[in-house]
Amino acid sequence: MKKKNEKINKEILCKVEVYKCAHCHDAPCIKMYKNINPDRIIRAIKFDNIKGARYLIKNDKNCLKKNIGNNIKCPLKVNIDSIIRHLLNNVNKVSDIDKVNLKTEI
Repeated sequence: MKKKNEKINKEILCKVEVYKCAHCHDAPCIKMYKNINPDRIIRAIKFDNIKGARYLIKNDKNCLKKNIGNNIKCPLKVNIDSIIRHLLNNVNKVSDIDKVNLKTEI
């Protein structure tokens, strides 16, 4: 029961961080990271597309590496690292998303 409550609390904290984001026009967070676009990840979570958000991270363990010499910070102090860590640790890897057969027969 305790682990379930901890997981729910982490999900709530992640959602709180996501909803603090204002999706800036020229979002500074895009320039913070080398391999990911936090704005797209946050947008996917806001629209309850958790698997899509996880897919945007892929399986890049280095995705939290920031651009060297980059002192850019989110003006709203959104903790993007905690959002990404939550996705990496709590959402299953999405690897077969490109292999889905969408053919229909009429």
